[in-house]
Amino acid sequence: MGLYKRMIELIYPQRCPICEKIVLPKGAFICSECYKKLQWVNAPYCMKCGKPIESECKEYCYDCENKNFHYEYGYGMWIYDENLRRSIVGFKYKNRREYADFYIQQLVLHYREKINRMQVDVIAPVPVHRRRYRQRGYNQAAILAEGLGKELEYAVEDQLLVRSKYTAPQKTLNDKERFLNLEKAFKVNKKRISEYVGKRVLLVDDIYTTGSTIEACTNVLLQAGVSKVYFISLCIGKGY
Repeated sequence: MGLYKRMIELIYPQRCPICEKIVLPKGAFICSECYKKLQWVNAPYCMKCGKPIESECKEYCYDCENKNFHYEYGYGMWIYDENLRRSIVGFKYKNRREYADFYIQQLVLHYREKINRMQVDVIAPVPVHRRRYRQRGYNQAAILAEGLGKELEYAVEDQLLVRSKYTAPQKTLNDKERFLNLEKAFKVNKKRISEYVGKRVLLVDDIYTTGSTIEACTNVLLQAGVSKVYFISLCIGKGY
């Protein structure tokens, strides 16, 4: 380990993405007790969006049975509970970018094979509007996408999609309003899309709830000539 990295760790020690305390022992990304609090998505889960469902007899959650999503399928790693809500808020709005080390480590550890089976050609983060980017200084989905691409040796294209419309926060809206809110919110980057016509894209985001964001991104990619779209997210809501 270089001197510069050791100095950075002394000044900015790794903090737990759940309790926010300094992580011990040194080198760990999360407290051992906090790790036990994580709710992993296990079977049975929806074969389309990956939401956990109660019945093993069902293949799809309520949303996927009643909506025509155009992405192929995707996965969420954890159930979006209060612990993960606080963690994502810190990562997304409070500059806790170091949390990404743990998030990426776990995505690679638990979803490497599932992602490899998708046979994607490129990983693309869900974009944020330039106004929000200026406010935060970064796109949390792009940090995740870059880390995944590096670990899994996939190309990453963080300029493939553009968020062209400034929208109200999705968390303040109901299901119908979320889809309307994102209508015409995304565009493809015309300078980059030609390389991915006929190719497969993996979208990366922090949270999947109603599917409106992933669906909006999927539609503009398919319209531009991408062949198939998949997604992976840190957290996901529960199905019915």
